[in-house]
Amino acid sequence: VQGCVEIISAARDSNVKLQVAHMWRFHPEIKFIKQAVDSGKLGKIVKTKGYAVYIRSAPSGWFLQKKYAVGGALLSVGIHAIDTARYFLNDPAARSVYAKVDTVYGDYDIDDFAVVVVEFSNGTVSIIESGQNHPYADGPEACTQLFGTKGYARVFPSEVQYKIGGRWGCFKPDRQEPHIYPKMFQDEVDHFVDCILHDKEPVVDGETAMENVRIVEAAYRSSREGKLIKLG
Repeated sequence: VQGCVEIISAARDSNVKLQVAHMWRFHPEIKFIKQAVDSGKLGKIVKTKGYAVYIRSAPSGWFLQKKYAVGGALLSVGIHAIDTARYFLNDPAARSVYAKVDTVYGDYDIDDFAVVVVEFSNGTVSIIESGQNHPYADGPEACTQLFGTKGYARVFPSEVQYKIGGRWGCFKPDRQEPHIYPKMFQDEVDHFVDCILHDKEPVVDGETAMENVRIVEAAYRSSREGKLIKLG
C-alpha cells in the first residue's frame, strides 16, 4: 500500500492522470452484468463469488520468484477478481478480510492457492479463489457470481436471472464475446486517453486500485497470523 500512496502522490504533484490496468471492467459482458446490478433487478447484492485460477498451468519466469514478484497468484491475478467484484458493487471499501493462502501445487516460493473472504462496507460478503496449477476451477479469471435479494447473475458464461411477471426469467447478452476479448485492452487505453483529453477521472484511479492492494495485503497477513483482519 505504501508504494500505491507514493505513486498517487507523485501523480497528484505532477498534475497528471493515473489509471491502473484492471482491464476486465472494459469487457462487454462485465458491462452487461454491471447494468443489471445498477438497474436494481437483482435487489441488494448480499454475496459474490469470484475466481482467478490457472487450470493445470502457471506463468513462468519472474512470476514464480518471490524476490521479484513479491506475491504469487493472489497478487498477480486474484487482485483482478477482487477488482471485478468491487466494480459490480460500486467500489466499496473492505471492512474485514479472512484468508488462507498457501503453496501446494509447485516447487516455488510464491502462493498458488488462496481463498479470501471479504466483508465490504456495504455489508456484501465476497469469496475470492485464486491460484495456479489447479486441476479444476469453477470459472475462468474474473468469472463472478452475484447473489441478490431479488435475483442472480454470473459472468463467463454470462446470464442474469430474476422474476418478471411472477415468473423467473433468464437473460443473456445479445452477443457473447470470447473470455479473452482483445478489444477490452484497446478500450482501456482509449478510456485513459479520453480522460486526459477531457480532464475526467479514470474508472480505475489510484485510490480505487489501492483498495484492491489493501485487501490483498490483508489477505496475506490474515493467512500468516491465522485471524480475521479488520480494516475499518
